[in-house]
Amino acid sequence: MTENTQIFIEFNVEKFFIKNVSKTPIPCSNKNYIFAHFKFSQEWDNVEKTAVFTKDDIVCHIPIVDNKCAIPNELMLIAGIIEVSVFGGDRITTGNTILKVVESGFHDESEPPVPLDPTSVWVKSPDGSVSLVREVDGVFQYFDGNEWKNIISGDGFDMEVIQSSVSEAVENHNISEESHPDIRNAITSIETQIQKNCEFMVISEPTTFYIPQDFPDLYEAFEHLTNCLIKSDVTIQLADGTYELDRHLVPPTLLNAYVNSRVIITGNSTDKSKVILKSTSADGYIWAQQIGTYYQFINLTFDGDNRVTYVIRLDKGHYSVYNCEIKNGSMHGLAGYFGAVIYVNTVVFTNCMNGIYSSYHNFMYLTGPITITGCTNGIRATGQSTIQVTTGDINISNCSTALYADFGSLMRIPSGSIKMSGSITSAAYASDGSYIYVLGGTTVGTFSPSVNTVGNYNSYIRR
Repeated sequence: MTENTQIFIEFNVEKFFIKNVSKTPIPCSNKNYIFAHFKFSQEWDNVEKTAVFTKDDIVCHIPIVDNKCAIPNELMLIAGIIEVSVFGGDRITTGNTILKVVESGFHDESEPPVPLDPTSVWVKSPDGSVSLVREVDGVFQYFDGNEWKNIISGDGFDMEVIQSSVSEAVENHNISEESHPDIRNAITSIETQIQKNCEFMVISEPTTFYIPQDFPDLYEAFEHLTNCLIKSDVTIQLADGTYELDRHLVPPTLLNAYVNSRVIITGNSTDKSKVILKSTSADGYIWAQQIGTYYQFINLTFDGDNRVTYVIRLDKGHYSVYNCEIKNGSMHGLAGYFGAVIYVNTVVFTNCMNGIYSSYHNFMYLTGPITITGCTNGIRATGQSTIQVTTGDINISNCSTALYADFGSLMRIPSGSIKMSGSITSAAYASDGSYIYVLGGTTVGTFSPSVNTVGNYNSYIRR
């Protein structure tokens, strides 16, 4: 075969990261025409390199010569996903990226398509290739390319491997069939969406990215995560300094993330003031609209510079904000919308119209110490939202209204948690069918309606 008959799939390797830049699916049944070509960063100079191709339980190590190598034929027999990585030296290695193998139009009488059997498995044949093997009525069979044939002792297969592999496949198939159909359909739908959108780098172990060493800023880090299949926690560690936000900083909506995986954005663990995210335009704020991965913001200072409507806005997802300072929002410091669930722990709010703002069926859980000062409204719940204080002190000072609930919202503060001081006009205000439950603690200012009295359009303050 001459080189001009070879078809190349292009991969970029930058330090520890590999990306399929061709993003071209391969039809199955191709043989001896598909090759991988790699472009390496300087860290890989003078390193002997090996490509790793993995599909299901088959792992192939192929030496890379002149930055290219063949993609194994046995991985392209049927449609599926091939994970690709590279290692070299002693030892530098990348994560994984994905190469799709799709159904082809090739069918021939002498080579019928491989039969689909959910309880069959690929195992090594005696000649070193791979064969499809299954068990029928206690008899092991292999597919020879035309038909299923019984395996006899003289065929040279490793029967112990076959028996354990087939048993595992049968067990997994039975578990899948017994799963709740709604859950199974949802998983299938998500996996299909992941596979058809683009090619992903797979993050299967806890991984840390450093800014500015790996990415110059959060914008590029988030862009990178959109091309990742996240199976484990990802930490983005920011070095000390001020990072300007000149447009919306939107964490990616990671539908390509597994349950319980987290993306953690963190600064200086001993002094949160050393890592500042500062707004430099009216759109320069974090706006997360997340329905996949759990995002955490830790050890950071957010400065709206009195330019932005929200310093942080979190919609429709699962978040936590821990050991942070949020200040100078022209309207809201931390705002949650549209059914988001937000955990707030050890946060300082300064100089915002609403320090904490929960709206449109949002849920917030506050754990002290939380300090709110110099805001028009310290804590506000609106639009049938709920704010629940769990433990710790909530310190509110020099705010016009400390607690504000309206339009069917609920605010619950347990005994002794609240501590108000300084210039406060209204300790608590409830309206339009809302309920504020605040027991004990220290309060300053008036209550409307009066405590333990229905008023303000069927609202109530219990104290």
